[in-house]
Amino acid sequence: MSEITAPCTRCHQPFLLTKKWQRDQLKAGKNLYCSQTCRREAVSKRASATMARTNRRYASQRMTLNNPMHKEPSRRKLQATLRIDLKYSADGEPVIHGIERISRPGRRVYRNKQDIPRVLGGLGLAIVSTSKGVLAGHEAAKSGIGGEVLCQVW
Repeated sequence: MSEITAPCTRCHQPFLLTKKWQRDQLKAGKNLYCSQTCRREAVSKRASATMARTNRRYASQRMTLNNPMHKEPSRRKLQATLRIDLKYSADGEPVIHGIERISRPGRRVYRNKQDIPRVLGGLGLAIVSTSKGVLAGHEAAKSGIGGEVLCQVW
């Protein structure tokens, strides 16, 4: 029988295939290693890569499952958006000069009817979220109700 050599899968050194099972592995296209050391190192490298992939996958699942704010995507509500169309005066100057957000997710600002802010002495507008809906600051004060001050526009 003729001598058959093949390169090691890990170190690429050619080595002699002396056993029949080695020749069968070569025909089947399987990995061949020149020594036990090469085989152990290749297997441990593959195992550590697989373990890292598995850890990343389960870590992300743990973060979402342990998070009390996590909801399934199908149960999430669509968040409403506020659309503002800009208005310009006859000479091209914008009518709205500034908008300041007052209440934020981390710091909610609530005011009763007496404490609703007057923006620029009444020339601006405070937007307030009340139990009767989103109202201008002067409308909420006139209705006698307070609420969350969303923003100021001037």
